[in-house]
Amino acid sequence: MDNIVVDSQMLNALSSCAYRMNLSFIQRLGPKAEMQDPSKVALLESGDLLHAIFKVFYTLRIERPDLSYSRCIDLSCNFGRTYAIKLNQTLDESEDILFHAVEYFKFYEGEIWVPMHVEKPFAVKLYESEEDNLRIIYDGIVDLIVDTPGGLLGVDHKKSGRKLDGAGLALANQFKGYAWALNMRHFVVNEVGVQKTKKPADRFLRHTLLYTDEIIEEWRKNVIYRAQELAFFLKNNTWPQNFTACKMTPDGQYQIACNYAEICKTDPGKPRDFVKAEFFAEKPEWSPQTRDVEIDAIMAELVQSA
Repeated sequence: MDNIVVDSQMLNALSSCAYRMNLSFIQRLGPKAEMQDPSKVALLESGDLLHAIFKVFYTLRIERPDLSYSRCIDLSCNFGRTYAIKLNQTLDESEDILFHAVEYFKFYEGEIWVPMHVEKPFAVKLYESEEDNLRIIYDGIVDLIVDTPGGLLGVDHKKSGRKLDGAGLALANQFKGYAWALNMRHFVVNEVGVQKTKKPADRFLRHTLLYTDEIIEEWRKNVIYRAQELAFFLKNNTWPQNFTACKMTPDGQYQIACNYAEICKTDPGKPRDFVKAEFFAEKPEWSPQTRDVEIDAIMAELVQSA
């Protein structure tokens, strides 16, 4: 039986363009470091840094209840400064993230959320059919699960430079997938705004997403269809391009940023292989289950020694 393992990122890529999905997730090609936009890299790394700081903070709150709230903040920030060096963040960039993290922690001091699990992974069978000879496993990792007076809630942290659209968030594969996998019909997107011109109350927002059983079942059926499609592409090694996702402006620029545009603009065969070899390199294998192995090792030592 064929096993297909999918997560929200794969689903989004497959829905957009199967060819791009193959390059990114099957061939694992990414732009070489010298070809990447430094500003985009810094933006992604600042999000990684914030998530790492939050992971340490909430883990300390769970595993070291003997530590004061302020001590958990200090230890998390110290970790963040060390981790920022690994990410090649500048001092100004890392201190900016630390500023917002500290403001967030202080803003929510004394809140009713009780953290229960940090970075909780899951891998759940979504579909199995002998007729299709197909088993679909849906996997992912939830930033935080908290206990509240209303019961358990799943939480995803989102760093944002502008206010997030709560209605748009509810449609995302990521959060519908979490709701299905965790068997929850409420989910919270924890917005951490980084606009210094706004007050904390206007930057730190929690968007509650509500789902019905019918919406989640519809999502599940959509995932089955996409996974069946992926199984076909894999079996036949065919990856159709979706050029409607590559609309161009009058001056010839792509409206939707795609790392692989230059590949698609090159003739198939040797010319395209040359572009891949010259400008792209194999990315490390990525999985929601193993993304933070290095952080986890450092954090385990920190929890013990704090």
